[in-house]
Amino acid sequence: MRISIFVTVLCYSGFLTSQSVSFQNASQFLEVPHTFGGGSEMAGGVSFVDFDQDGKDDLTFTTNDGNEMSFYLNDGTGGMYTFEPTDFLNDGNTKHPLWADIDNDGDYDLFVSANDTGNRLYLNNGNLELEDITATSGLDLPSIDNNSFGSVFADFNKDGNLDLYIVNRTLDGYLQPPHNLMHFGNGDGTFDNVGIQTNTQDSYQAPFCPIVFDYDGDHFEDIHIAQDKSYGNTMLRNIDGSTFENTSVLSNTNIHMDGMNGDVADIDGNGFLDVYISNTASGGKLIMNNGDGTFTEEALERGVKVPGEAAWGGTFVDIDNDSDLDLFISMGSFSTTWHDNLLLNDGAGYFTEADASYGLESVPVDYSFGNMFGDINNDGFPDLAVSNHYAPSILWQNSGNENNWLKYKLEGTVSNRDATGSYLDFYLDGVSYLRSTHCGQGFLSQQSYTKIFGMGAAESVDSLSIHWPNGHTDWYYDLAPDSLYNFTEGETASLSFDFSNGASLCEGESTEISTSGDYVQIVWNGEAMAPTYVVNTAQTVSVEVTYEFGVVQTYEIEIENAGEGFELLAINGLSICPDEIESQIEFDVQSGNIFELFIDETPSALNPTLALGEYGLSIVDAEGCVIEEQFEVSHSQEPEFDITIDNVLCFGEDNGSISMLIEAAEPFSFTLDENETSLFTPSLTAGDYLLNVVDGNNCSYDLVISILEPEQLSVVFNSEPDYGANEGSITAEIFGGTSPYTFNEEAVPELSDLGQGFYDVEICDANNCCVEDEVEVEFTIGMEEKEKEELILYPNPTDGEITLVNYQGGVETLKLVDALGKLVFFQVVNVSSAGVTINIEHLPAGMYYLKSTTEGMTFEINKK
Repeated sequence: MRISIFVTVLCYSGFLTSQSVSFQNASQFLEVPHTFGGGSEMAGGVSFVDFDQDGKDDLTFTTNDGNEMSFYLNDGTGGMYTFEPTDFLNDGNTKHPLWADIDNDGDYDLFVSANDTGNRLYLNNGNLELEDITATSGLDLPSIDNNSFGSVFADFNKDGNLDLYIVNRTLDGYLQPPHNLMHFGNGDGTFDNVGIQTNTQDSYQAPFCPIVFDYDGDHFEDIHIAQDKSYGNTMLRNIDGSTFENTSVLSNTNIHMDGMNGDVADIDGNGFLDVYISNTASGGKLIMNNGDGTFTEEALERGVKVPGEAAWGGTFVDIDNDSDLDLFISMGSFSTTWHDNLLLNDGAGYFTEADASYGLESVPVDYSFGNMFGDINNDGFPDLAVSNHYAPSILWQNSGNENNWLKYKLEGTVSNRDATGSYLDFYLDGVSYLRSTHCGQGFLSQQSYTKIFGMGAAESVDSLSIHWPNGHTDWYYDLAPDSLYNFTEGETASLSFDFSNGASLCEGESTEISTSGDYVQIVWNGEAMAPTYVVNTAQTVSVEVTYEFGVVQTYEIEIENAGEGFELLAINGLSICPDEIESQIEFDVQSGNIFELFIDETPSALNPTLALGEYGLSIVDAEGCVIEEQFEVSHSQEPEFDITIDNVLCFGEDNGSISMLIEAAEPFSFTLDENETSLFTPSLTAGDYLLNVVDGNNCSYDLVISILEPEQLSVVFNSEPDYGANEGSITAEIFGGTSPYTFNEEAVPELSDLGQGFYDVEICDANNCCVEDEVEVEFTIGMEEKEKEELILYPNPTDGEITLVNYQGGVETLKLVDALGKLVFFQVVNVSSAGVTINIEHLPAGMYYLKSTTEGMTFEINKK
């Protein structure tokens, strides 16, 4: 595979110094000056996104009621010309402009939060034709009386689609809604309201701006919300992409202040993002990420507490391209004129205020709000746009210095196309610098999608790892400075391909392509899925590889034709029967040229006679193409049989069968008792059958298969008479067949409660083999006479012995059967009034039946 990283070398001119930079007011380049407009104490923000995607950063400003939002297109020569989208409703108190590709179609769509007039979502249908889809998008957005401020796009559930989170203030009587809104995107311009399910409503607060980042390193995007009026800032931890928990207290982030905005940067280089929150006169907060899920506030120690009545927008940016992130803060005051503040990072995470030489004090402002950085002239140094409330907004152009830089733009393939939520680790001289990507940061603002990494004096970036939202990581090495790189998710995922016989084939040759590397799935030429792929003709092999996290790459492998050659069609005669010691081998060679044949490097005829053993074959044609083959003359492997036998069910029947699976040298044939048959032979009687198999080497093998049948089922039926009260019964003595048995289709040992008469009886075994008969139940003496002759049995139940008593005395014929009617013992005893004892301790627990054929009585015995 050839990986193409699109690199643009950008040339520029201008005044350079060795370290510091300076800013010039370039507001005159704005065709029409922008002012947010009075009437509201809180102004709006700015987006530096190149919304027409021509490679030059553009500007979008929000405005107050009665003023239209301002869109500026960058012409690349320093001019910023106004642009008016068609069918665009933008005359309300708009707050936060966000350009994002919500449907992953390659162009930027627009969301604008607002007060009073309602938030709006516009779908870009191409060529900046913006269609208002708010009503059909599924966003739970009230049309009036909402008090929305900051918003962010991020892929919270990692499905590759951007989700939208909007914060709503509950101050000043705004009650629709009293909570924040979380909407999961479907990737088609529609969203699902999941605020309740995800536990992200954070109701009845006074939020200004959220910032999204992974604060605990679990690869899920979390939300920090700056809260006004001492409500206490909120941290919502993303647990699994579908549920959040409020960890404000646990993480030490619930600082009570007049929180305005938040931005993140790895100030101390520990690999975790820290947060700056702007504030009123008491000064902003800098909470340092300890890497264990907690934060420590260090604003004073690190020099970011700036004076002033209100700090609004606070944005991290490497203003001088020395690789560490500085901090720019927009200041506002109702009574005093302040200038905005630029705080310079000393490289260790401590800040000092930039002096007047940086030029930012040349234009005092009385109320600045949102600010954001881009690169209006593509010189690799960040320029600054500041949205002012009353005075005209300012565009500051960075003069640059001698430091090197690298610009980059990300494109997701499996992740969201904007790659929002990606994290990058740049390595310079063994030091790692973490950068993050966001759609919505600072105070109601948005950074350009084309980022700048300052390299200082480094001549190259040693390595860069990009950690994409869906989990994939790409690695790049030795990146040259002063260039623009377009990085695409998955483009460095690669495999190396090996060829068993090279990538150039003689005619008839084949080569097996194999891979080394980690992947999830590989598809060869659009159909075959296997670790290897065999090619036997010159062709272009298309390989589609799916890596972990869904990244897909396509490679093309060229297999070339080395020229006209030849082909070994077959080697015949390699297997011989077990009683043979040599075989005549036949080499079937197809060739249009003269060729030579060698066996173990010795010239050979086409049909040599070879003994048992292994041999090496080489065939060389006139054009030098070589066929090499290892072969072995060996005894034919005896067949393997998998035989399933169904025995005859009932004695004398012909319902036995044989099912066979035979593995033998192809082609093979077989007979059963010298008759041709199939792999399934039904309707067989019991007996022995001879299976004969002749394999493809004409070797014969025999196997005897036996089909069994059960012993013939026979039954002796016995009846007990009826004494006039339907007391007769019929029992059966069963021999042969297959247990268990049924008596007239029931699993009982006898038929009881029978009156005088003839009865049809049937005994069937487990295979439904049955014996039928007609049995007579006779009538005998009355009940009084019976009672005089009656036997007595005790104890019952019993655990070992039973006693049988006959007060009149006499000889009794006794039979004991189990619950299935099986005879346990048969005995003739003399039973007297003293009784006779029978020991059944050796019998298993269950129900038994003791029958006196003399008295015609049956006792049911419960053996414990």
